[in-house]
Amino acid sequence: MKPDDDCGPAHMAAGWVLGMLAPDEAREFAAHLADCATCQAEVASLQEAADAMAAAVPPAAPPPELHGRLMATVSDEAELFQAAGSHESERVNTHPPRRRLRRAPLAAAAVTLVLGGTVLGGVLADRGDRRAESRTFPGIVTPAAGAPDARAAILVRGDEAKLVLSDLEGALDGQIYQAWLERPPSAPTPTGALFSVGASGDTTISLPPLRGARRMIVTSEPARGSTVPTLPPVVIVDLVAPGRTPG
Repeated sequence: MKPDDDCGPAHMAAGWVLGMLAPDEAREFAAHLADCATCQAEVASLQEAADAMAAAVPPAAPPPELHGRLMATVSDEAELFQAAGSHESERVNTHPPRRRLRRAPLAAAAVTLVLGGTVLGGVLADRGDRRAESRTFPGIVTPAAGAPDARAAILVRGDEAKLVLSDLEGALDGQIYQAWLERPPSAPTPTGALFSVGASGDTTISLPPLRGARRMIVTSEPARGSTVPTLPPVVIVDLVAPGRTPG
């Protein structure tokens, strides 16, 4: 994991925390988040503030027109600041990179704060419990299945879990990738996720709830899948920190 004081996708952090990114943007940011300490810190900071406000502000249903208009404002602001950042990069650098990094997410967060007890209550309070459980589990891709910079991570929000893979090589001829959950002392159990990857090597896979699992692995299996892994894992994601037990 690397810190990056001039991180391009940092402008997506606020939208990620609020769950307002478009699907392709969410996939892009999720893959980046797995390997960027700067964005992980930014997300943690914004998420902490969002959780606090969700607990403090009572839920209230905003009028549909107000909700849509304000959500569009947040999206427009993010695009404007992203464009401004690209123009700034062409000028002489007269400000510290860190200040440029934080401008967009803080601007998006500032727009969100204006929503007060209407949209803020509706957007955050409804998701407070799930967001409190949001976690990122970085994993590894073995050299046999990916380029040196290949990445894997599991993103969990409430009961939803997503496996995000970047730069993964295709499965062996006539085979497909299969995801498994390990809950020792039992043998690995199939998740039902059978998948392949395109030329980009990037994909996002939905997983079942991870409760009780210590590890997620991906193996290359026959096209219809297997009942037990038949080859060594090509992706490994530990789901329990050292010294802790699975939830």
